[in-house]
Amino acid sequence: MRGELDENDLAILEGIAALDPSLVDSVNLEESLNSRGRILASAVVEAGVSFASTFQLNNGNALQVGVSPKYVELRTFQYTESVSDFEDDDFDADEYQTDKSGFNLDIGAAYAFGENREWNAGVVVKNLIPMELDSAQTRIDEDKYTLELNPMVTAGIAHKSDYHVVTAELDLTKKKAFGYEDDTQWLALGAEFDAWRYAQLRIGARHNLASNDDNDGIEEDTQFTAGLGLNILGARVDLGALYSSADVGAAIELGTSF
Repeated sequence: MRGELDENDLAILEGIAALDPSLVDSVNLEESLNSRGRILASAVVEAGVSFASTFQLNNGNALQVGVSPKYVELRTFQYTESVSDFEDDDFDADEYQTDKSGFNLDIGAAYAFGENREWNAGVVVKNLIPMELDSAQTRIDEDKYTLELNPMVTAGIAHKSDYHVVTAELDLTKKKAFGYEDDTQWLALGAEFDAWRYAQLRIGARHNLASNDDNDGIEEDTQFTAGLGLNILGARVDLGALYSSADVGAAIELGTSF
């Protein structure tokens, strides 16, 4: 949600604040103000299944190949209204929504190598079929925003042992922002350290290579994550936290096994 201030409105309000008699008595604020409020949002819903197979190569290493056909629904919301008529409960009314659905596909491959296959390298292509959806036009604003679901290619490598897993991932393509979001292309590093299956400590960081200072929204630059997992007598507790200049978050998950 964002407010868009009209410079003429600012002059009117400053004049009223200064008790300018020509404005105090004559201006009808509901009719004269041109500033607007805008709610702009999008959603992507996916449902699918995955199929994978492992191939043993002549050198003893393993190649895994997978494919995930899925159903995808795109949805946008754009509600723009003057400050006098703005109602935040109206943004999801049908006339301010657009939607589109179809089938798409993810494919990926992973290669395990090393003396004990402790290394694993892989690449995945998500949303193999490009999809687009324009937002709705509003009564006072003809601007449209386009939600794009383009193929995304990510490569990664991991090293594992009985007590740790260390990973690195890189988006080889950039995800174009919708509305006030920031473009994203992540370089991510993460690690998990295991204490005899009873406790796991997780740390991670990722940097947005596509972030820029002149985007229309909140800049997404670098994010840091941390987590702790405990498994005691079949009860499972996972704690997680995220911090960046734009986001702060936390999560807890409880479970059991028997």
